[in-house]
Amino acid sequence: MKLIKFSRIGLAACLLWSCAEAPVSHHENRPLSGLPIVYSANVSGEIEPCGCRGNPSGGLDRRWNAQKEVFASFDEKQPLVVDSGDLFFRGAPVPFLLAPQWKYQAQVLVEGYNSLGIEFLAPGELDFAAGMDAFIELRHRARFKVLSSNIYEELSGALVFDASAVVEKNGKKIGILGVYDEELDLPAGYRARPHIEAVKQEVNKLRSEKNVAVVVALTHLGLEKDRLLAASVSGIDVIVGAHSHSFLTKPERVGETIILHSSYRGQHLGVFLDGTNTFYQLEDRYISPAGRSNPMDQLLLRSKKRIAELNAESDAEIFGDAVPAKNKHVRAEKKVRNTTTPGQVLQTFAQCAQCHSKQHEFVSKTRHSSAYLTLMKVGQNRNLECLQCHTLGQGMPSGYSHVDRLVIGTDGSQLNVEKFASELPQMSVAELRKVKRALINVQCESCHSVAPTHARKSGGTNISPKPGAATCLACHTSDRAPGWYRDGKLDQKLFAEKLESVSCPR
Repeated sequence: MKLIKFSRIGLAACLLWSCAEAPVSHHENRPLSGLPIVYSANVSGEIEPCGCRGNPSGGLDRRWNAQKEVFASFDEKQPLVVDSGDLFFRGAPVPFLLAPQWKYQAQVLVEGYNSLGIEFLAPGELDFAAGMDAFIELRHRARFKVLSSNIYEELSGALVFDASAVVEKNGKKIGILGVYDEELDLPAGYRARPHIEAVKQEVNKLRSEKNVAVVVALTHLGLEKDRLLAASVSGIDVIVGAHSHSFLTKPERVGETIILHSSYRGQHLGVFLDGTNTFYQLEDRYISPAGRSNPMDQLLLRSKKRIAELNAESDAEIFGDAVPAKNKHVRAEKKVRNTTTPGQVLQTFAQCAQCHSKQHEFVSKTRHSSAYLTLMKVGQNRNLECLQCHTLGQGMPSGYSHVDRLVIGTDGSQLNVEKFASELPQMSVAELRKVKRALINVQCESCHSVAPTHARKSGGTNISPKPGAATCLACHTSDRAPGWYRDGKLDQKLFAEKLESVSCPR
């Protein structure tokens, strides 16, 4: 495998290569010599990429194959494998509609991390998105150790997790501590002490009482606070940080402390060894060859099936369909947030095309019109999280009530969604008259708002004539559409070009 060396480079350029190697400096941190540190952070609940990115990266299956390759290069050296938090969830609080899927994916991540041999985790604020009880339950499933030197229970004043741990690797005694930013949210009843004082105390304990040769701090503070921590506390050899999504292709050095930060959504695996930092992009080349699946492939196969079942059960109960009592997991009093006002009913493109054939023909040639097919190709068309941006009407009372009920015929019958999506590119406007509603793909009302009376109005449109930037960027985020961003900021010129390319003719 060819490694590309560079000193400072933007994220967009880095993504062109499968891995990149960068030395910290000519000065070697001697205590770290011979110790491989394998690290990740900000995975945000992603067990595999959904396939919507141009170059989808990440996933437990690819990480397994990448780790196998990386570990083989260590010869007899024992690696330290760590994660600095925001592992389990993508946002806080956990959205009601996605709660069953997100909570299940968190369990899958625990099982995957157990098999991958992750040893230590310092939690981030998103790890507590479902509450402390839910996190403790996940911790009980884990074989890796959760560390935090400053999260405590308000009532008792006791630390919730072990502050640090000591392991021996390659003949060296290593102290690992975790720390959390006290300015970040925590579930009710829990707080975090000032992080600098907590780290000072723990480093002193590890050095003077435990006699460790190396101190590794797993921090969930963000890069700026990591720099201040390194300047304020002596005795830390390495900070493996998270929270700010800072992608340090070349690690920073503050005094004698090296600072490492990996990327987000599990897209890269970081490896630091003997002063050199290497990122392995978990891209397609790490997909298992046909007939040679790894344990993570099998785990993801099972999880994909279970996610489809969970979403079908959730849809049925949320929208009032009958489900067996044993499958009920959503409390009856919960209601989906009403995102439409009374009387609003989605018309969908099947109706729009009858009057706007010119615009329908134009849209049918864009990638928006094949958004659902994109998910079908990677087996994610029953994944509610992916369907948010690849369908119309999720969470709306006038939207779909089941992942199988996305296409309804004029007689009210449920049409086969996958068959319809596959045949849609060849369908004529006349054939669409047999369809009452088709909620697949990015379509007219995705951009122009719900307009139930539009077809009956004369002299007015009552729709949004042009979508605002927020409409597009709700789905085209930096992780889903990295090519739209430069150094984490939207490329305004490119965005204007993209918007123009999907703007319908008058």
